[in-house]
Amino acid sequence: VVQILELAGLRKNSAATVRERVVIPDLLRETVAATAQETRAARCEVCLDLSSDLPAAVGDAPALRRVFQNLITNAAKHGGQGGWIGISGARIAPNGAALIEIRVADRGPGIPQAELPRLFEPFFRGAAAQARQIRGAGLGLSLVKEIVEAHGGTVSVENNPGGGAVFVVRLPAAEE
Repeated sequence: VVQILELAGLRKNSAATVRERVVIPDLLRETVAATAQETRAARCEVCLDLSSDLPAAVGDAPALRRVFQNLITNAAKHGGQGGWIGISGARIAPNGAALIEIRVADRGPGIPQAELPRLFEPFFRGAAAQARQIRGAGLGLSLVKEIVEAHGGTVSVENNPGGGAVFVVRLPAAEE
């Protein structure tokens, strides 16, 4: 119910309403600590690799924390058998504009190719999640997408050739 209300609120107010400076390395460290119970239960080692020049973002810190909490707990639930979750962050400038790129990767089985296009749809749950009866309503990734886009960013997913999935979040960097 909380996730449905949150999704409805995000759709009603398409832009992030809180606009504060968010120190991304601090936010990621806090999020890793907040998800430690889930990652330990999945027997996952969490590796945090953040570039020293990772800039801040502007936005709603609790909403952004929710994005990364969701991605980390999903990696533990769905890719946990790989025993590893990697979170990396770097500053990139693909078209001259400074962006923050955060990657959340696991070494699990990956995501079936046919499911990738639907992954961010509300209420979509993959066949493996249904078969293994992994709890969830299929709203987490749609919330991730709504929050990231409300911050002017993008989120995508791909499979690693060696196994596992990688979620890539790109957010505009705050001006220095």
